Amino acid sequence: MDSAFHTPAYFFLRVLSCYTSVTVPKILVNFLSEDKNISYMGCVPSHSVLRKKMSNQTTMTEFLLLGYSDVPELQILYFVVFLVLYLVSLLWNLLIITAIALGHHLHTPLYFFLMNLSILDLGAISVTISKSMANSLMNTGSISYSGCVAQVFLVVFFASADFAILTIMAYDRYVTICQPLHYETAMNRRACVQMAASAWTN
Repeated sequence: MDSAFHTPAYFFLRVLSCYTSVTVPKILVNFLSEDKNISYMGCVPSHSVLRKKMSNQTTMTEFLLLGYSDVPELQILYFVVFLVLYLVSLLWNLLIITAIALGHHLHTPLYFFLMNLSILDLGAISVTISKSMANSLMNTGSISYSGCVAQVFLVVFFASADFAILTIMAYDRYVTICQPLHYETAMNRRACVQMAASAWTN
């Protein structure tokens, strides 16, 4: 098989074709005959054929990232661009974390959640941009199957935690504006830690 088709989209398309080649013919026959039934003996062979087709697939070990150029000079340019973006984001988030940690007047719920947001942003960019930089530096455009699964899991984790922290920050502003007399009670230290922990473990 052509290595250009070793991408996630073609992998899932191939799996889908196995399902449709077994199930669609029976669906069409039922549709034309206006029959809505399938016998037990007809259902079992379909399942066994499906399993046989699935077991006959080649093992996918890596995916190709087709957005990368094969020109070495462009690969170096990509690496420099990714490195600059990563360093700027890294320094900016570390500056926010350091300022909040060292500034005692910033030890408020809003800045506590902002520090959590900066930590999540550091994790998100480290998961995605670091792999892009490594691929550009090594002049390759592939990612292993396990690496792709891990990257997707971590990106979803950091994105969902980001949304949770932003929601909590919006609630903090709501309490500040609409219930100023209850702010100290509603947003005490214990409540802030519990809300941040729930965002990290969602």
